[in-house]
Amino acid sequence: MENLLGLLRLHVIRGVNLAIRDSKSSDPYVIVRMGQQKLRTRVVKKNLNPDWNEDLTLSISDPTLPIKIMVYDRDWLSRDDKMGDAVFHIDPFLEVIRMKNQFGGLPEGTVIMKIQASRQNCLSEESKIVWNKGKIVQNMFLRLQNVECGEVELQLEWIDVPEEIRYQTDKGSSGIGNNEDTDIEVEFQKMYDSWVYTGKGKLNVVKEKALLQTMNEKLKEELSKEI
Repeated sequence: MENLLGLLRLHVIRGVNLAIRDSKSSDPYVIVRMGQQKLRTRVVKKNLNPDWNEDLTLSISDPTLPIKIMVYDRDWLSRDDKMGDAVFHIDPFLEVIRMKNQFGGLPEGTVIMKIQASRQNCLSEESKIVWNKGKIVQNMFLRLQNVECGEVELQLEWIDVPEEIRYQTDKGSSGIGNNEDTDIEVEFQKMYDSWVYTGKGKLNVVKEKALLQTMNEKLKEELSKEI
């Protein structure tokens, strides 16, 4: 995985006033896409204001790529119905992340940056990047497009990847074998465990299934290019 900058955790909080796609309600879930990465939440049955409260983790190597949120109604006997979509970019968020060393000691809840809702973005209201429990997070409400109504609330959080893991996941590094049958997920977990047990710190997010799935797909893609 070349040029891995870090990980972006998307906390998919809830949907608000989503569209009806069944007789009186919908069974909504969210798909998140960025480049070749694709993640999804669970289905919440018969609810137009679902609380997903689910974390999805993307690996970021090209921060210029847009992130697309798509909401669907789960249909058990036919194709899932579309319930709208929205696109956003993480440029403002990463701009703040690059300056994070300047923010030590900020009072809890300090607003670092505000992004105004406009016709050029899918924000339904002002989005704030704030200092929250020693971390920088961005809260946003996205107005769904191509649908009669609906919004999705998200929170973004940046997770730094240790240099050891960045190096070992680079294409051609010794951390991943070139054998076609290599279980990349297991190898990546070994890297993580090795890094933790040397006392250099802990990166809990590597334990998340969403991250391992993303890393697995990315690394397999890179290995397939080499074979």
